[in-house]
Amino acid sequence: MGLENGEAVIPLFPTADYCCGLSGSSGVLQALIERNEKGGSYVVDLLNYFNSWLAESCGEYPADVWAKIKKLHDNPVFLPHQNLLGISICCIQLLMKNAPGRVIRPNWLEDRQSDATGARVRTVKLIAEWDDNLDGSQGVQPGFNVGTRGNGVDVARWPEDLLQEVVAE
Repeated sequence: MGLENGEAVIPLFPTADYCCGLSGSSGVLQALIERNEKGGSYVVDLLNYFNSWLAESCGEYPADVWAKIKKLHDNPVFLPHQNLLGISICCIQLLMKNAPGRVIRPNWLEDRQSDATGARVRTVKLIAEWDDNLDGSQGVQPGFNVGTRGNGVDVARWPEDLLQEVVAE
């Protein structure tokens, strides 16, 4: 990350955190199924396993690859006090400036309206498609019916109508 003294820095892209969230959810569900069917108690410990897999199976880029990437992006330096949002915004800006079309392509993105915030949000387009069911009825229709929002916009309950944009008292 550009630090010579070995200070810890938030990972550039939070692969470990994101993938641990996905596999952690699956692990917890499996533990609940096992507990229901067989009894007992279960521990789901995955962050260490996932990070170990990344380090041991994938490893680190060779020094020449790091040097090439750093040079392409003007040798950015990130510090321990910088948060993930700040680092992510900086990295996206660097990718757009120094590697346009390689990682982030405009045709992969779309704008969506968030009525809860009154803003348009640029997001990644849907990539999955499903055919209709074998009986001819409509199959899965991926999409987004309710826009993004900040913390505290909704009251803490599920609405009767899941298409409701803002959940109020």
